[in-house]
Amino acid sequence: MALNRILVSFVLQLGIILPVTGASKVNIVAGETVVLLCPNGKTKTENPAKVIWKYEGKTIITYIRSQEKSFMANSSAKYRLVDEKKGNFSLWLPDGKGQYSCEVEGEPPLIYYVQRWHWKISQRGYVLQGETLQLEVMTSGKEYSASRIEWLSPYKAKVTGNEPRWMLENNNWKLQIKNLSIQEDHGIWECHVLPDGPRITYDVKVIGFLNALGDSDTRFAAVNNSVVLSCPLSISLTKEKSLENFLQSWDLMKDNKVLIKKDVKLANNTFPAKEISKVQFEDAGNYHCHFTFAKGHLNKSIHLIVMKGKKSGICMMFLNGTEF
Repeated sequence: MALNRILVSFVLQLGIILPVTGASKVNIVAGETVVLLCPNGKTKTENPAKVIWKYEGKTIITYIRSQEKSFMANSSAKYRLVDEKKGNFSLWLPDGKGQYSCEVEGEPPLIYYVQRWHWKISQRGYVLQGETLQLEVMTSGKEYSASRIEWLSPYKAKVTGNEPRWMLENNNWKLQIKNLSIQEDHGIWECHVLPDGPRITYDVKVIGFLNALGDSDTRFAAVNNSVVLSCPLSISLTKEKSLENFLQSWDLMKDNKVLIKKDVKLANNTFPAKEISKVQFEDAGNYHCHFTFAKGHLNKSIHLIVMKGKKSGICMMFLNGTEF
């Protein structure tokens, strides 16, 4: 559930002990929109003559219907009814918290206690593999201080606190992910607030090298054969337009000598790649890919070993021009 996405939730969790007796609790995540129902199906009054919505005891919307006309009074620009013309007096609530009540003439008031949850993230947007990311869930109320927090990784692995890279802090309200990995950390992380809290999610976007098990690769090539040396990333420049100001430049070097260097704004959505059509022994050596981002760097080494077969069937290999 992305924080910048507007959702509508009609799901109310009832029967919980609340700060206000008889209130219905509604959990929302920052950035969401909810609808507080009024009437909620329990009231008998249809097409009421007067409906009043209050926030923390103060009137925010008053709807009055008479024989001459219907009109709204004391209406706040922040709030609105779903469709009062069709008799739907439910409140469209944009990212709120606290106590709300709906008073329908001739009926007992409906009371809602809205609990607002939000993220505190050490880095938002894209993060680089190898970095550390901290996710912390927070709430507007204090009564949840003793709640239990359960974390699930993108692959539904439950965080126990015993993992070498995943650390739980602050009574499990805070999760620290060290040495970020594409294979294990990229994707949707879930936080469950137990026993009666919400399930909230955050999309962790890790940028790293595609199909890479480490910071270096070893490639073998036979003399006079072709080989392509490249360091493709786990993202696409074409699809990820938001990377335009994040990824700044890249270069490809051999033995500390620059072979290719490009500013991303001038590049044609490609990554460092060098094709050698007829490999020779002098092509063997250490190649290095270097990416510069607004928040850091990514580096990868490729060790090219050139081979040549002898008549005896023994294979000679060259690295940096040296036979071994």
